[in-house]
Amino acid sequence: MINFKYRSYQEEAMDNLDLPEAELTNALADISLVNHYLGGHSSSIGALKPYLKAGEGPLSILDIGCGNGEFLRVLADYCRAHHLKAELVGWDFNPRSVAAAKALSAHYPEIRVEEQNILDFPELPGRNTLVVCNLFLHHFREAEIKKFL
Repeated sequence: MINFKYRSYQEEAMDNLDLPEAELTNALADISLVNHYLGGHSSSIGALKPYLKAGEGPLSILDIGCGNGEFLRVLADYCRAHHLKAELVGWDFNPRSVAAAKALSAHYPEIRVEEQNILDFPELPGRNTLVVCNLFLHHFREAEIKKFL
């Protein structure tokens, strides 16, 4: 039985860049199901609502560890429904996740997805960018999280 009292440091399958394509696709689909049934996206949008307001320019939001870009598309749909202009950027270190995100987000011109390793400290896409680590930081140990933050 899984013990949820302590944090697991077991590497997730999707963190393996050599993971077969079918297994990566299944892992990303599983995450989608979890987010759907446990309300992951709705709670994340709820937390962002105070920052999702019309301003002088488009909203600039960076989703670090975006996987297949699902949350970016949910966020884009929210912004479209509320008539908010947005520039949404997703970073992921897995080139196959980036390719999937680009393909799945093809009808979202407000979304740009890039291959980036956050531990390389790439430059943020803009000064007034809201940075989101949606369901992402658990992939790292505490020391890495502190370094990243």
